[in-house]
Amino acid sequence: MTKAELEAAIAARESLAVWLGLAATVLALGAGWAKLQHVRLSRELKALSAPRALSAEQQSSVANTLRPFAGQKLNVFVFTTESEIVSIGNQIVAVPGRPNGAGWALSVSTGQMAANRVLTGMLVEVMPSATEVDLAAARALVSALAHERLGVGGPQAIWTGAEGLTGSINEDPTAKIRMIIARRP
Repeated sequence: MTKAELEAAIAARESLAVWLGLAATVLALGAGWAKLQHVRLSRELKALSAPRALSAEQQSSVANTLRPFAGQKLNVFVFTTESEIVSIGNQIVAVPGRPNGAGWALSVSTGQMAANRVLTGMLVEVMPSATEVDLAAARALVSALAHERLGVGGPQAIWTGAEGLTGSINEDPTAKIRMIIARRP
């Protein structure tokens, strides 16, 4: 082997060592990134499966958003099939009555929706006779709950199909907004 061939072989070996080092670094970074993604996705999955909840601070935040609509009437229907539904329902229902609460008038019903309507999450509906103020209040309710990372849909026109509500029904016929709290999606 000539001196030039030897120097070329040494340079090639050094170049290969550099490339192998870079490849090892890239693999290590990739493994680290994959671990970070696994941790992030595990946390997101845990958050998605955790019970819905509103802390006292979040309840105050919702109340602050809804306070401009004080006096608004709201019918709340809480499915009673699971403790998680009842728990978040109680936390939401507590918002108007908290010190410095929203000042809304709530009528709360609990039970089952026995008709051919399947709901998950939370849904805000408005009566056809709702005024612009009612609609603004309904939008504020949806926005306030969504801001606290609670899955809520609407506002939309109230469903007029045969509902077949069963349970403890206590609806205010003059309320223009209804909120249904059901099983998590």
